[in-house]
Amino acid sequence: MLSKSALQLMLMLAAWSGVQPGFAAVFAVNDSGTYVEPIARSAWRADQRGQRQSPLLDAATRVHVNLDVQAWKGQTARLYLIMGRSIAPNINVAWTTNGHLQSGRLAPGQRTLVYSGTIQSATLQDVLHMQIVTDSREFASALNVPFSFEIETP
Repeated sequence: MLSKSALQLMLMLAAWSGVQPGFAAVFAVNDSGTYVEPIARSAWRADQRGQRQSPLLDAATRVHVNLDVQAWKGQTARLYLIMGRSIAPNINVAWTTNGHLQSGRLAPGQRTLVYSGTIQSATLQDVLHMQIVTDSREFASALNVPFSFEIETP
């Protein structure tokens, strides 16, 4: 059992070193094997009365996730999907999966949990069936939505 002064010293050293007790280590995950299919379909939304086109665009695509998680094989971890800031701030993405990862939704600048548990193999694979909604008035050319994955370990 640690004395009160020893515990205070450990906390002070942790604060000085930048390590915060109870926080997990966070690492970027190599997703270079992941690829996105071309947009399968897109359509303009009708306005509230169904009379004319809205500036909102609905699109769908599939993302074939292939993550290199060899470094964490056998460890308990949490895996997050991150959507970076986009040229279109009003973009929302929702997805379902084939079952290995969790379904979810994201907006620019957010991250969401897609896996929690023991990493069983060197790669983690799944398919995200994405539905994308964006306001077409906010971009003038092809829309690039930056995604990445992070892993947290205890």
